Amino acid sequence: MGKKFLQRPLITCFIISLVCIILANVAILDRAYILNQRLENPNGCTEQQKKTPVRQEYQEEILNKDDKKSIPSRPQIILHVGPPKTGTTSIQCGLSHIAEDLAVYDNYYFLGTPCPGRAGEEEIKANTGYDALKPLQTLYGPFLAAKKPPPEFLEELDLHYKLKHNLIISVEKFASIPDKEKIMDNIRSTFDPKKWDVRIIITYRRYFEWVPSQYFQDTVGGRQKGQDHIPSFQEFYLRRHNHWDSGAPVDGEMKFIQGDFNYHPTIKAFNTFESRFDVNIFNYHIEGDLLTNFVCYGIPDARATCEYLRKIPEHFHTRKTKNNESFIIAREAYDRGVLSDDKEERRQPVWVDVIRTEYMRITGDGEDKSVIPELCLLEKELHHLRAASLVVEQHVATKMNWGEEKSEINGKTIQQINTFNDDFDKYERMGKFCFMDLDKVFETPFWVELFDTIRRSDKEYLEKTYLNGRKTEVKK
Repeated sequence: MGKKFLQRPLITCFIISLVCIILANVAILDRAYILNQRLENPNGCTEQQKKTPVRQEYQEEILNKDDKKSIPSRPQIILHVGPPKTGTTSIQCGLSHIAEDLAVYDNYYFLGTPCPGRAGEEEIKANTGYDALKPLQTLYGPFLAAKKPPPEFLEELDLHYKLKHNLIISVEKFASIPDKEKIMDNIRSTFDPKKWDVRIIITYRRYFEWVPSQYFQDTVGGRQKGQDHIPSFQEFYLRRHNHWDSGAPVDGEMKFIQGDFNYHPTIKAFNTFESRFDVNIFNYHIEGDLLTNFVCYGIPDARATCEYLRKIPEHFHTRKTKNNESFIIAREAYDRGVLSDDKEERRQPVWVDVIRTEYMRITGDGEDKSVIPELCLLEKELHHLRAASLVVEQHVATKMNWGEEKSEINGKTIQQINTFNDDFDKYERMGKFCFMDLDKVFETPFWVELFDTIRRSDKEYLEKTYLNGRKTEVKK
């Protein structure tokens, strides 16, 4: 009796284990079947595709090509590493939307990072059956610690390798990964060059455009750890170049700038990956649509999708710019104790919505910022920014490598350099090097009165008053 009693749990465990193994294998086979259908049945299309005349024409043209199902002996991994503020999210959103086209017609499978929001995740999951978000979000940490990536990510790589699928992976944090041998060896062992043809793509954006964008990114969430105030754009810029003597003669600047390009994130990333991988620099400033250019010039064999993107009348992959100034004002109001000392209330959506609504009202939806006190870079700082941007652009031009398209791109790059000074002047005239003077903002009667109104109003009243960003009346 005792033996039978002891045997039953063992038998039960054995049966459960056997069932789990069977289910796991069924799931793998099902995934493999779904993915392989992309190659075996390129004529498959959704109802939405059938209703689109442009796509019908595109399908007929592409499916008549002999190379429509090119299966490489060593599949390719396109690893797009950003850096941040170079159109990465726009590219990721665009790739999420065209993931099916890339898979069906060009044998490229986009694994993410998906477009922010559930829609982007679902588009990738519908195409590959793969939930890309979590593994890619946790991919950077293990690489940084020289540890193996998440098992589900390695399983996904192995499955696509067996099916000879080319992959596209976009993780902008990789641009800032340290240049350490252990970390690089870990990346190479994950994306094994003996199995995969690995291409690193790094986006280049002009330094004088990138710096203001990065400043907003760093300040939109309020003060960073250890800060007693949000730095002005002047402070931010001078900290990035803290070894530059702003009091030195202008003629002495170039010597310093030419000796160190790592202040530009593209060059820093290029120097990290160049000796270990095939690295290509994608020019953010090529005339035309960003996603179309990325696919046509950055993904060498995605010819069908490239032609499709060049034909579609409307580009569905653009992003709207957020109103960063109002968020900065809201965060700083709490950090200064103007609205509340309660840290839990600092990010209350209703307070942010009130400030954003009023900001958009007095600036005409952000078009007229003359009512907001500003600080601009001084003439000497502008001269330094112009010089720092130009020498990087000249340096980057020598790093372009686009195979068959090289002559075309190089011609455009030379033209771009020739227009550099005019473009810089235009950016300056647009006020791109001027940002809010927060000290003066908090002394302005309009904002003083608004903050006082918010303090004296309860949350429920403000939610009703500013419902969906529509102001009705302000409680006195």
